[in-house]
Amino acid sequence: MKYRADIDGLRTLAIVPVVLFHAGVSSMSGGFIGVDVFFVISGFLITGILFRELIETGRVSIARFYARRVRRLLPALLIVIAATLILSQFFLPPTGERQSLAISSIAALFFASNFYFWRTQTGYFAESAESLPLLHTWTLAVEEQFYIGWPIMIVLVGFLAFKFGKDKARWLLITITIVGILSFVLSFWLSEARPKAAFFLVVTRAWEFAIGAILAMSLQGKLLPKSKNTGWLVIIGIAAIIYSVFMFDSATKWPGWAALVPTLGTAAIIAGGALSTKPSLMTGFLSTRPMVYVGKLSYSWYLWHWPLLAILHGATLGEQTTLQRIGVVILSFVLSAISYHLIETPIRIRRPGPFKTTFGSLVAGTALLILGTASATVSLAQSKKELGASPQLLAIKKAKSEDLIWPAYCNHFQYPFAGLSPIEACKLGQTDSPNSIMVWGDSHAHHFLPMFDEIGKMVGASVISRTRGGCRPFNGPLGTVGIGRTKALLDDCRAFNEAIAQELKQLSDTGTKFVVIASRWPPNGEDAPIMNTLWESELKISIQAVLETGMKVVLISDGPAFKHSIPECLARRGIINCDISKKSILRNRHQMIQVLTKFADNPNVSLWDPIDSLCKNETCETVNATGAVLYKDSHHLSLQGAQFLANSELTILIKDNLK
Repeated sequence: MKYRADIDGLRTLAIVPVVLFHAGVSSMSGGFIGVDVFFVISGFLITGILFRELIETGRVSIARFYARRVRRLLPALLIVIAATLILSQFFLPPTGERQSLAISSIAALFFASNFYFWRTQTGYFAESAESLPLLHTWTLAVEEQFYIGWPIMIVLVGFLAFKFGKDKARWLLITITIVGILSFVLSFWLSEARPKAAFFLVVTRAWEFAIGAILAMSLQGKLLPKSKNTGWLVIIGIAAIIYSVFMFDSATKWPGWAALVPTLGTAAIIAGGALSTKPSLMTGFLSTRPMVYVGKLSYSWYLWHWPLLAILHGATLGEQTTLQRIGVVILSFVLSAISYHLIETPIRIRRPGPFKTTFGSLVAGTALLILGTASATVSLAQSKKELGASPQLLAIKKAKSEDLIWPAYCNHFQYPFAGLSPIEACKLGQTDSPNSIMVWGDSHAHHFLPMFDEIGKMVGASVISRTRGGCRPFNGPLGTVGIGRTKALLDDCRAFNEAIAQELKQLSDTGTKFVVIASRWPPNGEDAPIMNTLWESELKISIQAVLETGMKVVLISDGPAFKHSIPECLARRGIINCDISKKSILRNRHQMIQVLTKFADNPNVSLWDPIDSLCKNETCETVNATGAVLYKDSHHLSLQGAQFLANSELTILIKDNLK
């Protein structure tokens, strides 16, 4: 395929927004769409090469294709991963972060990191994701999975067309179109129902590659007419990308219909440059030396920028300065230039040593994978050894990774909501007791369950878990909380709360004395009066539903919310720099207490505030006298933190309500 400078310029339009978005430029809230631009470009270039080979020779050499991919991708990737592993020894603690990096390194080397991050993280836009040095390799995994499947599909379709005497080009175009349509439909549905899966998986991104593929085949087959006036296509395409960069954000369902804007815009730019019979102003702009040069560095720049930003974010606990971010962006660009000129280009163009032949390239690629895996394995073993030698680090690791011992299905954190789990399977405390307590709420109710397990055993009561993360115990617009709120999540939350409301009478008839309602209540803010009115009225409905059954209600106010994840803070700064004053906590929660106190005027409604137990001597401590870390992140109690509260005034309150 003939080299096109404007496509390298188009790569610059993709990489610059991605880097600046990751560097925290808030105005470029949709900078992540640069990845979608790359997917269309890849679909266009790869399909163009394979399609031309199929038509001209009647076959496609998959081995030669993979050898080209090895030379293009693996050496630079291995260097970045090795550098990141080395940096982790100085900047990442061995309390899970370094171990996670080592495992994700192996996943990245084998182009499976999209699956790894899909299964282990809460989402690409989650705050915790900013400290994952190799999160960005999910895109490389998606591309490589495309590179694996796409040539095989082309070969298979070409074979079938030959066998049945059909036109190869036509059959291939129809097949790719069908694949693209099916992928887009799946992407549109999953973006609403399973947003994390939609974001990370290749099946929901295949349609973006297909746009480029269809365009490549249409141009090679001369299905699109040339014209001297196609500059308008390039202008529209650039405008679509710029619009997406500044108008989309993390709340945009992605990659749903909105992803059509930058992807079709990319196709318009490529088509406009190919169909024009005379140079256009914007195509000329994309073909200028600075645009082309940055575009050629785009792969290396993409590889280098995120690990450095993520390590900076982790080392500073998210408090990096603008100057530090700028410095990292510049450093990553310099490293990308070095990588491009000293690693990428020599291996790809000059093919030194084993890279001279197809077989040699494949063997060298295998050797690189083995070397990278060995390096990551050594890093993992060293991190585990360092962790095991430190009781303090073990306590930190335990706090943030120790899960509750009860079945996961009692969390009701499934999509779509499939109904409440059986009561008997979700009992804690003295499970055979006829006296029962129900705990209802989101993850801020769930993290109290170890406390209720201990209290239930003390007072002779069983505790029924009815919790769902991110779902407050009411059905209004503030019912869902956290990252990635969508209509589907809100609908599931409503279904969960409605199922509990219908279960209340049954619980009352079978010995449940009262219902504990806890949540991550809406925080203070400029619009607090409006928010308070909304959630107060919704909570009133939930409380009334309980009281109408004859059961009592115990409300629990929210615990402390810290500025940083406590385990991460302790691992990097020590106890003295992670505790916070009780006064500052109280200042940030008075409106929440004001709302909850109103309900406690009812004799059948009690209010318990865990602050007095967690914040003694005017300090909200993060580690208790036994050395146990009390929090698993910035606002959730650890298992031991919850158990620490079992001897609080709540135990007396529960005894009184059970009488």
